[in-house]
Amino acid sequence: MLSVGRIAIRHCQRIDVGCFANQPSRLKALQQWPQSQQPRCIYTLCRKAVAAAPSSVQPYLELIRFDKPIGSLLLFWPSGWSLCLAAPPGALPDAGMLAVFATGCVVMRSAGCTVNDMWDRNFDGRVLRTKDRPIASGRISLTEAGVFLTGQIGVALFILSQLNEYTILLGLSSLSLVVTYPAMKRFTFWPQGT
Repeated sequence: MLSVGRIAIRHCQRIDVGCFANQPSRLKALQQWPQSQQPRCIYTLCRKAVAAAPSSVQPYLELIRFDKPIGSLLLFWPSGWSLCLAAPPGALPDAGMLAVFATGCVVMRSAGCTVNDMWDRNFDGRVLRTKDRPIASGRISLTEAGVFLTGQIGVALFILSQLNEYTILLGLSSLSLVVTYPAMKRFTFWPQGT
């Protein structure tokens, strides 16, 4: 069983050790894994990009969870898969469309994270896991976050304008979900990815 865990680790350096909390032998094996043998992956690259960014930019990269790209990847997966299915048989999907959808997914996920932190600014400071988020810790004011969110929505609308009319209507209709989803955790048990 340990070898399966090592194979999974080879694919990505980011490990949530909490999932091994009830398995001390696996956790110990993970902690003993030599740093030099841990591979580079998207999580490592994103974390290094945040660390290398200027100090004035880092809070914004943390706000959009740039160092945790799983949300963007999960958002892109269905749209990327749909573009692949829509491609003519035996052909690859249009690379330009893939780029438009990938960029849109990153921007909209980022906007969702910003909205989430704006909604939860009074709660995040009291929770150990979220107390260091930029708005909760005071590194970004609510006004700065609002201006940043306006920019994100503007970029998203520009990306959306590159698509056909039907897709634009679908995209605009999903905007209400992006804004209200963070509030749903107060009424539902839906999983929160941010």
